[in-house]
Amino acid sequence: MTETLSERLTHTTRGRVIIAAGLLALAVMVGLGIFVTIKSTSRPSADRRPTRLVDVISQTINSKGIEAGIAQYRSLRDRGFPSLPENFSDTNKLGYQFLGNEENQAAIQIFQLNVETHSKSSNAYDSLGEAYAAAGNQGLAIENYRKALAFNSENTNSKAALLRLTGRPATPYSPLLWVHIAGGAIGLLSGFLALGLRKGSRRHRLAGRVFAVSMMCMAGAAAWLAVMKSQPSNVVAGALTLYFVATAWVTIRRRAGETSKFDWVALLVPLAIGAVMVTNGIQALNSTTGSKYGVPAGMHFFLGAIALSAATGDVRMLLRGGVFGTQRITRHLWRMCFGLWIAAGSVFLARQQLFPAFLRNTGALYFLTALPLLMMIFWLVRIRLSNLRKKKQVPPSGEGLSIQVQPIGSLVIGMNGDNHSRIYGKEVVDRRAI
Repeated sequence: MTETLSERLTHTTRGRVIIAAGLLALAVMVGLGIFVTIKSTSRPSADRRPTRLVDVISQTINSKGIEAGIAQYRSLRDRGFPSLPENFSDTNKLGYQFLGNEENQAAIQIFQLNVETHSKSSNAYDSLGEAYAAAGNQGLAIENYRKALAFNSENTNSKAALLRLTGRPATPYSPLLWVHIAGGAIGLLSGFLALGLRKGSRRHRLAGRVFAVSMMCMAGAAAWLAVMKSQPSNVVAGALTLYFVATAWVTIRRRAGETSKFDWVALLVPLAIGAVMVTNGIQALNSTTGSKYGVPAGMHFFLGAIALSAATGDVRMLLRGGVFGTQRITRHLWRMCFGLWIAAGSVFLARQQLFPAFLRNTGALYFLTALPLLMMIFWLVRIRLSNLRKKKQVPPSGEGLSIQVQPIGSLVIGMNGDNHSRIYGKEVVDRRAI
């Protein structure tokens, strides 16, 4: 049965309202996260968190010197840090502030406090080794880097530092880490290549297959390594990347209007991650550091909003029995791009020390991280405009008639399935609606 113009307008309007409402909710969540992050970083720490241990120690160092601050820390530690929650990340950041100002001896003393308090932390020994290396004490730097690897054999920063200092590789990487590194490298290269190729072309499809397989290997390995090393934030990042890439690939691999049990199982991933990230964001706001697992509250809320938005799209697809046309392409595109964005951030931002100084100092790494999102916006807008142009080029059914003249003997199908052809003299006039 042919759909009337009013019904089409009703369905189109309803769909636009749903999309607009979803985008508005997403924008509000992102805006809230950015606002909270800006507010949490713009106010002086002493005014915002008067009970943080690192603020008390910093005030003592500024007024009485580094030795007085170190003595105060140890005295408070002996008493169990009364009313001053101790945080490894805060102390480590304080050490890096001194290291950034080339106050290497002060940085060594601060990092030493973390080693004393967190004697089984690979990161604590890694930071102390970095400070000794900056101070020119190569022997103690090597010793602490090796201790870092003793507690975490997958500490890539310590391995790279030992290779640089000794000229020999440290303990060999595990096979799973090699899968993670190789998958990430191939995934980034093929992902950026796929973004630049013409959509639907043979080369684009080939690059997309390589990207999907390599990214799923990388994300799965990353999530499992994070579980073994008790890194909750990396578990979430790996699982979310795996979900985005897998659902994007399945969307484009099968025919339009199809769903399966896989979609119902996959729906549990963004629901769980969204709930966890929003909960972490609330806990980060109420914490003494404004962060949780070293991640600020704003980023928790942002990723939670993205995950819940993806879950909403999954529910809508399942209720409709699949996705069709432009919606199918859009679902595939934005999920692939978000998976690539998470992977790019974990390389270009989280491991800036792997890149030359000119890339770190020119902002190129930030641009490469944002590039997947920029390309996603470009292609989504282009697809939307192309779809609108096609709709404008096709007038409504019955608006006009075309007359096609063919020789006698040709088979002609009439308008709306009727044999509405007429023979005039030696020609057949075919009247068919456009």
